[in-house]
Amino acid sequence: IITTAAENIKMSMEESVLPEVGNPDNAAVIRKAMIEQRKKENSEWTASNIHARPDLYLAHCQKMLTSFIDQYATAIIETKVELNKNQHEIQYAQEASLSLNGFLKEAQKMLSNPEFKYPGKVGSYTYSSAEQVRTAVLRTDKKLTELEQDIASKKVCIAELESALARLEKDKVRVESELRGLSAKK
Repeated sequence: IITTAAENIKMSMEESVLPEVGNPDNAAVIRKAMIEQRKKENSEWTASNIHARPDLYLAHCQKMLTSFIDQYATAIIETKVELNKNQHEIQYAQEASLSLNGFLKEAQKMLSNPEFKYPGKVGSYTYSSAEQVRTAVLRTDKKLTELEQDIASKKVCIAELESALARLEKDKVRVESELRGLSAKK
């Protein structure tokens, strides 16, 4: 405390001596920079701070590593949830694709039959004209294409999520190991 007071008095005296003509605020800027530097040294773990209080530094490290482990655990859970969501969406899209493919196969079979007459039943619907069947087939094909693209993009997403999950789990194990090592140092 005495040292800090002495340095403040010294800076106050420098402030009264240092200002340039026309720039009286320059000394205040220098003083503010020095105060900020001192605050930084007091709030960060510099080599001298670590050497002076290794017990506090180790406690700080332990707290930080524990916080990192919690963050990794949260990220792992979120990644697994996203993986499951994508897998369920793929399953739903594949089931929908089967149904759409079934309709297209049945429409092809009925339309290739020369005895098929309108109104006629294709799948579970009755169509009154060839134009209605054509429109239904085109819409079904478009929807099937969209589902296939969605499945492909979800599979890419799953691969990326699995890679991220592996990295997260590996990093969490590494941090847990560092925390155990830190406990041994304590």
